[in-house]
Amino acid sequence: GAPSLDHLVLDELPCSASVEAAIGLTLDTPPIVVSFHPTTIHRDTTDEAEIFFEAIEQCRWPLVLCFPNADAGYARIIEMASAISKRRADAVLRINLDHLMYWALLREAACLAGNSSSGIMEAASLALPVVNVGGRQQGRTRAANIIDAPAEFDAIQKALEQALDPAFRVSLTGMANPYG
Repeated sequence: GAPSLDHLVLDELPCSASVEAAIGLTLDTPPIVVSFHPTTIHRDTTDEAEIFFEAIEQCRWPLVLCFPNADAGYARIIEMASAISKRRADAVLRINLDHLMYWALLREAACLAGNSSSGIMEAASLALPVVNVGGRQQGRTRAANIIDAPAEFDAIQKALEQALDPAFRVSLTGMANPYG
């Protein structure tokens, strides 16, 4: 299991108003949380990111873009996320949210999109739909909330449509987190 999940389940998460203050957006329309990291198993660690950010920008939902980890290629990912947040009034880039605020944001989100382990691990405890793009999480056990998509524009768009479908969210009710 993952010890962090004990904190997710047992700790009191910040309220919706605190989440709104932390992200600088209202939650009237739940946002897509975007968490994309360099794909270190590739020679070009940002090749999947280029396609991903092109697809995510086309989505009509508000976006909360999170900084990537500091692996090779992170600066390019920050540039792409920053450019989206500058072009869209309903998109914000956040450098760092503490773990309780991040989990509270996931609780309020429409879905999580990217290639972060938080989609594989924590999001399942919240029955949050996740669009997992590319190969970064290859080989990890997945719960029913994960929609895997190759780093292809049309595949990412299709996965986002599925994740944002209310019927898919309802289908996750009562699911178990394999890491919890």
